[in-house]
Amino acid sequence: MTSSPVPAPPPVSIPYARFALSLLLVIGAAFTVAFLTLNDIVRRRADLILVFVLSVIALVMGIWAARKWWSRIGRLAEQDSLILWRRRTILRQAIFFTILVTVAGGVLGVLIASNGMEEGNFKQDLDQYDTLSQRISAARTAPTVTVDDDLAIYEIIERDVNSLKGLLERLTLEADVHDRKFPEHHETTQTTKNNLENSSKEVAFILQQIAVAKDIRTLPTTDERINAWDQKMRPLISAENQLPGNN
Repeated sequence: MTSSPVPAPPPVSIPYARFALSLLLVIGAAFTVAFLTLNDIVRRRADLILVFVLSVIALVMGIWAARKWWSRIGRLAEQDSLILWRRRTILRQAIFFTILVTVAGGVLGVLIASNGMEEGNFKQDLDQYDTLSQRISAARTAPTVTVDDDLAIYEIIERDVNSLKGLLERLTLEADVHDRKFPEHHETTQTTKNNLENSSKEVAFILQQIAVAKDIRTLPTTDERINAWDQKMRPLISAENQLPGNN
């Protein structure tokens, strides 16, 4: 009577694939959470709240699943030194890639938010530039009767002109940055830069006129103020009118 062979034990199924899928979920969710968190911090507002909440839920579920399969691999590793070695190698790689991708998500969020803020600030400053320019132009073209009326206009616009001067300095820097970051908009940006340069020259003349107007207002008689206007103010106004776009 011959003995029947002892059946071989079934092969051990090591859930590497399931752990890898869980790890991919963790990495993707961590990237999204880091991106949205730092993006919102830089922009100081939160828009994609639902996406953030879903990403956090996915991150928690991924961590739970990864720990589950990792523990199962650990129990098998107690019986096989090769599995133990692979487990340690996978752990080091998993930690490395999770940290790397999370940091990359945060950096990308900061960069995109910064670019968006720069673009938004540039457009906002251009709108303020238009508002101040129109307000100054409207005041200067208002009908006047006497030289005192003309002098009063410079007193009215002085604050706006000083604000416009500072704004133009900031816009010039912003336009240079915008031109470097968005070369596809170069033609439009260059036109804007030319307009800003002309406006800066015009503002410089207006500031000189404001200073002259202050001196003229100190003169005691109307005739003296008229003569001073003709001698000191008219040449400045004439020089301003010679600027590109004014003549």
